[in-house]
Amino acid sequence: YTYAMEVDDHQPDTVDYWKNVALSLQQDLKDFEEIYTESTESSTTLLLQMEKENNILRDELENQKHLNSQNNIKYMRQIEDITYEKSKIFRQNQSYASEIQTLQQELTDALNLVKKMKNNTVRLEQEIEDHQRKNRELDQEVTDVKLELNDTIETAVDKQVGLEQDVENQEELIQRLTDTIRDLKSELEVRTIRQKNKNNITNKVCAVCNMKHNPKSGKLYQCSNCKTTYYCSIKCQRKHWPTHQRACMTYL
Repeated sequence: YTYAMEVDDHQPDTVDYWKNVALSLQQDLKDFEEIYTESTESSTTLLLQMEKENNILRDELENQKHLNSQNNIKYMRQIEDITYEKSKIFRQNQSYASEIQTLQQELTDALNLVKKMKNNTVRLEQEIEDHQRKNRELDQEVTDVKLELNDTIETAVDKQVGLEQDVENQEELIQRLTDTIRDLKSELEVRTIRQKNKNNITNKVCAVCNMKHNPKSGKLYQCSNCKTTYYCSIKCQRKHWPTHQRACMTYL
């Protein structure tokens, strides 16, 4: 806490100016809060739309699986593996190439097995040919879906990163404005007190006990830093310091 000194009555008069500055900054803070809310709502809407599109694609793949015949169990398992891998797309984007190569190798092995079975009967040869055609079509559809999903996810991630950066910048600006407004309010409070003391110099009293002077010395003392608050003794000044500290420090 600062030490007390005798009264100095010369104080600056800028209360109206700082009131206007505080009001302007409060309006700026409100505008930035609205921008932050709109950005958050836009991000939430985009995420909901992505989830809806993913659910639609998942349903389409499930419907395509049911179109395969009961004899195509091995191909159904391969399709289920691909569908399962789709659910991991957010955390396994880098592994798509190797997974597709593995799937193509498995399909090649299956086709070779089908070719060996052609010698059994004409009927089996025709069924195998139909299965191969359906599998190629399904494989192409799954590949197209993966590419489309990958593009959609990359676009969404880029937008999300941009929105997060905007939100972070706005939060920093809001925090700075909040700090500035708090400091301006403190300074405005001090300047208001100083102006009041200047206009009412004949009514100066101790900020703690309301005495007009020290009973022993007959004097009234003033805070040596802010010069806006009065005390009749060091004891009263120390008692009032926790309350007075924040406003007083704005003069350092």
